[in-house]
Amino acid sequence: MKSFLPPLDHSLLFLLLLLILFGTVMLYSASSPEKSGGPEWGGKMLMRRAAQVFVGMGLLVMLAFLDLRIIRRLAPWAWGISLVLLIAVLFLPGNRGTKGWLWGQSIQVAEAARVSMLVFMAALLADFKDRKDFRGRYLWPILVLAASVIPIVLQPDYGSALALSFCGGFLLMAAGLPKRIILAGLLLLALVSVGGYQFSSRIQSRVDSTYRVDVTQLEDDTYQLGQSLIGIGAGGLRGEGPGKSRQKSFFLPDHHTDFIFAIVGEELGIWGALGVIVLLGLLIWRMMRIAFAQSEAFPRNLAAGMASMIFVYAGLNLSVNLGLFPLTGLPLPFFSHGGSALVMNMAGVGLVLSVARQSQDRSGRRRIFRREQEPAMENLYREPRP
Repeated sequence: MKSFLPPLDHSLLFLLLLLILFGTVMLYSASSPEKSGGPEWGGKMLMRRAAQVFVGMGLLVMLAFLDLRIIRRLAPWAWGISLVLLIAVLFLPGNRGTKGWLWGQSIQVAEAARVSMLVFMAALLADFKDRKDFRGRYLWPILVLAASVIPIVLQPDYGSALALSFCGGFLLMAAGLPKRIILAGLLLLALVSVGGYQFSSRIQSRVDSTYRVDVTQLEDDTYQLGQSLIGIGAGGLRGEGPGKSRQKSFFLPDHHTDFIFAIVGEELGIWGALGVIVLLGLLIWRMMRIAFAQSEAFPRNLAAGMASMIFVYAGLNLSVNLGLFPLTGLPLPFFSHGGSALVMNMAGVGLVLSVARQSQDRSGRRRIFRREQEPAMENLYREPRP
């Protein structure tokens, strides 16, 4: 029986839709208290999220049905445009101490840059996969990574710069980067982190406040993280119930953006928090399964890069909410408010859907070819004609 569904990876698509639905419900709940912006604020946020999902779904469908050869040819142009925009925003007025936005707070350029950077790196790694020397195989992808990260550091947006560095590093590892280079890269990252801590009061404040937070005696620089931990702890096993968070109404800033996971933990308890982690884990696992199933370099690198992107952003956000990592300002994929992040995450899933669809098409064509080359069963035992 012929399926009416499009020829896409249904497991990955189902997990994505489930995450978007769950995230939209929690965003509405986190945006509902009157203190957030009036009694109608939750409805406004819901309509805004619906528009963002519509745009993201359109981009996802377009990329899912776009030929990988076209994506590969467009990769340097997309990255070049994003790099120009990353440099251009440095000359625009900032917002809350950073310069990374276009049209007020409508588009965050770093969010678009992460996808275009990973696609271009995946293409370069595939182009140079037959080179034996490190310089010929990995130099240009590393330069693309560095050129993308430096303007973000200058904004300054250290959280996004760190996330892009991790994403690019995981992609290089998936492409076979030698272990000695990985260790050298980790050492360099550690030295840069120590240097940043010594010379940047902003980084120093965030690191110090993370590891000396005391929920019984909160100070200005530990207040946000402390309230996050209080909210997660107050949820217990079953939670306070949907919409019944007290933290979002009176205590926790950025409860619908960076710290929405704390609202999930407070309202839905440990089971709800585990549900978020499990769904994100299954999505990443499915994307990696698709990557490992590819025999060609570019599709494998592309799918692995998009999976690493979701993994890094989710891992850093959850670590911040739990007090395991300093504040980064990164959203939780598919949950936090932020149209740029949501659309780019959906675009990343769309690229993996394109990889899965075209690998299925190739395997189907190979099966048809083998059947055409084999003799028909009724001819196997037929007596030859004299």
